Amino acid sequence: MEIVNACDVAVLSSIAKEGLGLVLVEAALLGKPVVASNAPGIDEAVLNGETGVLVPPGDTSALATALNQLLSDPALRQRMGTAGKARALETFSVKSMTDRIEEVYREVINKVSCEVSRHH
Repeated sequence: MEIVNACDVAVLSSIAKEGLGLVLVEAALLGKPVVASNAPGIDEAVLNGETGVLVPPGDTSALATALNQLLSDPALRQRMGTAGKARALETFSVKSMTDRIEEVYREVINKVSCEVSRHH
């Protein structure tokens, strides 16, 4: 975390599916804007133009352009970093994750209860 905290921008240039891109959520929690590949999973962690910049996987020119954009605009870095931190706290906190899991369980229980009621 100390290394990420010392950075102005977090970068993840994956060319394949990344899962959630947890390192990007961690960077967001530190208020860091992100430049990342728009690979599956990463787009769940980064909102393009709001919490960071997503570029096509393998497009080094787009990656360099996005980095230059953020590095040359401190106000944009601050705005995206603040938005990323707020989103990470709201969306990826333990409470919000457990609330969503609980909601899925309730939906399944309600569906099963309705199916059982229909058959009796």
